[in-house]
Amino acid sequence: MRHRLAPALLAAAVGAGPGAAGPWPYAAGEGFASAVWRGTPAAGTEYSALYLEYGLGRRWSVGVDAGRAIGGAAKTIAFVGRARPEEAAGPRVGWQLGAGRIDGQSVVRPGLSIGHAFGQGALTGWVAADGLAEIGVTFDAWGRPVIETDVKLDVTLGLSHGGGRKTVLQLQAGQEEGDPPFRRLELRRVQPLHGGTSLTIGAYGDLSDGGARGLVLGLWQRF
Repeated sequence: MRHRLAPALLAAAVGAGPGAAGPWPYAAGEGFASAVWRGTPAAGTEYSALYLEYGLGRRWSVGVDAGRAIGGAAKTIAFVGRARPEEAAGPRVGWQLGAGRIDGQSVVRPGLSIGHAFGQGALTGWVAADGLAEIGVTFDAWGRPVIETDVKLDVTLGLSHGGGRKTVLQLQAGQEEGDPPFRRLELRRVQPLHGGTSLTIGAYGDLSDGGARGLVLGLWQRF
């Protein structure tokens, strides 16, 4: 796939913690939506996306991940997911299977999430790892199919401070087939506004010499 990878807005990439993203299941009729912008005032938009996930019950959910990836490539992925029940012992585990188009190319997108909540009282938190593979097929000059696979991994540490306020630290890594891997660190603060709506604001930096740095702004909505 000849597009530049963007950190996925699956789950912990939006990262509101247990019950809002990642491998924690939704009840039927509950869900989560987000709109996120990443970039700099001088250079403009580097990445923007819309994410929606809706619970069907019995630990099943459906959703859409859409927007514009790094480099301007458009993406629209519809997915179905299932998470381990809350009452089960041990880490929370969930999976997704999506299909759609990225940069005009049809892709299949399997994903796996694992997470664990910790703490009690006023200060609680969670850790999660979310992996994705974007698998597409192109054709060479002789018409033979060529499978191309891009991979992404987001590792998230989140802290809840009471009153719905959260701090999220995330390491985002990935590799587009044929290109060197990337790594990015992002720190965000989440502040509730009204009802189920929250504002997130933060900063990011690529972990490479001369890597891009900028701001992250977004709105989250629980329903």
